[in-house]
Amino acid sequence: MEFLETPALVHGVLGFGNLLLIASAVLYVSHLWFRSKAVGQWASLLAGLGAVASLLALAVGRIGIGWELNALYEMIALFGALTVLIYLTMERVYRTRAAGAFVMLVVMGAVLFQIRLAGNETAISGGQVLMLRAAAQAEPAGAISLLK
Repeated sequence: MEFLETPALVHGVLGFGNLLLIASAVLYVSHLWFRSKAVGQWASLLAGLGAVASLLALAVGRIGIGWELNALYEMIALFGALTVLIYLTMERVYRTRAAGAFVMLVVMGAVLFQIRLAGNETAISGGQVLMLRAAAQAEPAGAISLLK
C-alpha cells in the first residue's frame, strides 16, 4: 500500500474530485435552463462522485500520510465536499434540483480558490512549512561541513 502514501497521488485524486465538482456545477446550471431529467441526474452523480473523491483523498492524506487538516487548502476541500454531501441529502429528501445551480456555484468558487492557493504554492500545510524551514536552517553535516 505504499503507492497510497504518496502526496502526488492524494493531490491527483483531490484534483480529479475538483474537476468532477466543476463539471457538476456546469450541469446544474444547464439543468436550470433546460429542465432535463437526465442532465439533473448526471449533475447529481458527478457531484456525489466529486465529493466522495475529495473526502477519500483527504482521508488517505490524513491516515496514510499523516497530514493534519490545518492548511487552508485542505479546509476548503473539506468545506466543498461537505457542502455537496449536505446538498445532495437535501436534494434527495425534498426531491428537487432547483437549488443545485446556486449551491454548486458556491462550491465552484471554493474549488477555484483551492486552485489559486495551489498556484501560489500555499497549499503546503503549516507543519510541513515548519519542517522545511528547520531543515533549511540546520547545520550542514558530512562533506558539506568540511567546505565551511
